[in-house]
Amino acid sequence: MTRKDFIYGTLLVVLMLFSTFQCNGRLDAEKRSLSNLNALIDTVKHYKNAIGTETAKVSSLQLTNKELKNSLSETEKKLVKPFHKVKSLVTSGVKVNVPVAPIAFDKPIIPDGLPCDSLKQNFERTGAVFNKNYEFGYRVTNDSLYIEPFSTSSEITVVTGFQRKWFWGRSTLVTEVTPTNRTWTVTSVTGKAVVEPIKWHQTTLAKMIAGFIIFRTGEKILIE
Repeated sequence: MTRKDFIYGTLLVVLMLFSTFQCNGRLDAEKRSLSNLNALIDTVKHYKNAIGTETAKVSSLQLTNKELKNSLSETEKKLVKPFHKVKSLVTSGVKVNVPVAPIAFDKPIIPDGLPCDSLKQNFERTGAVFNKNYEFGYRVTNDSLYIEPFSTSSEITVVTGFQRKWFWGRSTLVTEVTPTNRTWTVTSVTGKAVVEPIKWHQTTLAKMIAGFIIFRTGEKILIE
């Protein structure tokens, strides 16, 4: 084999590999686009889970880092700033309605035997509290307090990614959970991520050995 034949053969192999990778890349991109289209039109589904509560489920978008940045809301942009690499981001709206049983007073507001005793049957005060963090109505009678369903809601954002204290610092995988409602407090967080084991042929050492073998083989062919 002449040097010219070797060069042409090498170029042909490189072009074939490039075309194969490019074709596979296009197929993967098309599959991801179709999956994202389905995710965009998907609606939240609720079901009763194994622990007896309700779970909300929806399809997830599969985005590149650039696509993720372009899709972020203003709130999400602020929350991902501490991360130099985001692995996943989930934003969910949660609302809590708590029915409260009547609360009986230990003593009536208008005690028995007073001149105004006849008014106690008609004594009643009502009202409601509405703000961006919570809302409820109330009714006060002579002997009890009634709270209408107490309601509070919040948007919760969960970000998992890598953070570092300075540019060349060590990266640490971190999960942050942030509610937008200032009256809510996250009491505990446990972050768990699945790590895919690196196959032997994907290691740096294997790539270096493969490169050395290819180089030595090509060098030998050229000499012959």
